[in-house]
Amino acid sequence: MITVVNEDELKTIQLRKYDDVLAVRPGEREYGVEIWRARRIATIYDKDTEAKVSILEQLLVEVEDPDDEAVINRLKDYCQKAWFS
Repeated sequence: MITVVNEDELKTIQLRKYDDVLAVRPGEREYGVEIWRARRIATIYDKDTEAKVSILEQLLVEVEDPDDEAVINRLKDYCQKAWFS
C-alpha cells in the first residue's frame, strides 16, 4: 500500500506502520529518495503452517527537492525520532 503526504502532514502519520519512507517531488510516483527503511525480522513458520501474506507499506513524502541534502537529513531525523521515541 502506498500513502502520499506532504511534509507538513508527517506529524499526523503513524510512521511505525510503514516499511519504507521516500521523498518524492509533488505528483511523482516513479522515483524517490529513500529516507527510511524499517528492518523487519522475518517470521518463521512451521513447515505445516500457512504463512501470512506480507504487505509492503510505503509512505511517499512530497517535497519540492527530494535530492536536497538538508531535506533528506530533516526527514531522516524526523523518522528516527518517530521510530525510537
